[in-house]
Amino acid sequence: MSNGGEKLFQKRHMLVALCILIASIGPAAAWQQAWMSPTGQPYIITGDGQNILVTTNGTVKEIDPTGAPIWNQSIDVSNDGKAIKAGKYVYLGTGNDAKALNKADGSTKWTSLSPLGDAQPIKYVYIKGTYILVSNDAKAAVLDRETGNAVVTAQDAPCVAEPKIFGGYYLAPTASGVQAYKAFMLPDMRIQSISKQSDKEV
Repeated sequence: MSNGGEKLFQKRHMLVALCILIASIGPAAAWQQAWMSPTGQPYIITGDGQNILVTTNGTVKEIDPTGAPIWNQSIDVSNDGKAIKAGKYVYLGTGNDAKALNKADGSTKWTSLSPLGDAQPIKYVYIKGTYILVSNDAKAAVLDRETGNAVVTAQDAPCVAEPKIFGGYYLAPTASGVQAYKAFMLPDMRIQSISKQSDKEV
């Protein structure tokens, strides 16, 4: 083997060895503990690209990307701690009431008392445009997102599983199928039937 060929062989050998070394230690070096925030056992963790919202047993907490606490509020959040961050506020259900918290400091923006009626705990919360829809397995109501005032008072909207928002409709799973309610386009909760016809001419 010529001197130049021998040098080329050595370089290739060293390159292969280096690749093997990087492959063996790369993932281990990248995967390491960064920080631990003592929030208590979380129910739900959500983020908005800036900070992290954590709900635990009886509390709602905001922490920064380093795990440092920003604020802490004693609130029992409905539906296993689900809360929605939207714009400047955090929206959630607590018992029979709906709340909006200021995202900056956790202070209460507004509280809507029993929007679904007495002894009707809020289970689901949805945001669409300027509205917030709150519901459970029997009732639904639409509130103003900024004030918490009722836009549509409590209406019957039974469901057997978690409902969804699609376009301007509130879709409630029932024993017979999917019941759609007008909810956001013209928030009056009137029943609407949804049908789709093919664009093709027969």
